[in-house]
Amino acid sequence: TMALAGTLPMSETPQWTSKERYEQQLVVDRIVEVLQQQFPNEQVVLSPTYTKQAGNLVHLNTDISFNAPSDSLFKIAAALHPTPAVGGVPISAALKAIRAYEKYDRSFYSGYLGPVLATTAQLFVNLRCMQWTGTAAQLYVGGGITAQSDAEAEWVETQRKAAVLYNLLQGNL
Repeated sequence: TMALAGTLPMSETPQWTSKERYEQQLVVDRIVEVLQQQFPNEQVVLSPTYTKQAGNLVHLNTDISFNAPSDSLFKIAAALHPTPAVGGVPISAALKAIRAYEKYDRSFYSGYLGPVLATTAQLFVNLRCMQWTGTAAQLYVGGGITAQSDAEAEWVETQRKAAVLYNLLQGNL
């Protein structure tokens, strides 16, 4: 699996702040905690954190590997979901607050999906996505809010994320 969080516009040398690094580390820590609970006898191996491009944006990414029984894919996915990137921390209090204050249906946003074949599977957290109705597209994006967040900067970040999908619709990617 991977921990992908923190977002900046693409540049040759992104200047990651402590806010983005903290945001990404929350996701790493939660994934490792869940995997160690699920598979206490297995070693969880982390790659060095690196910058990963997605459209015109970059994110901090840490690859996480571990051994698990082949029949445990959906158990793992259910245990990992939602990560702090979509559910917050501490997870139970954050989810309670989301249910109380978020006044719209997330629909396809923040679930997990992907191809599952007889011998392989790839599941992804469905973060930036769109719902096409034939005449309109509804874009779903979000932002990682921490104590270090600036509301205006978070708004600009969500606009950049939506622009990736918009540009895809326009054929500009």
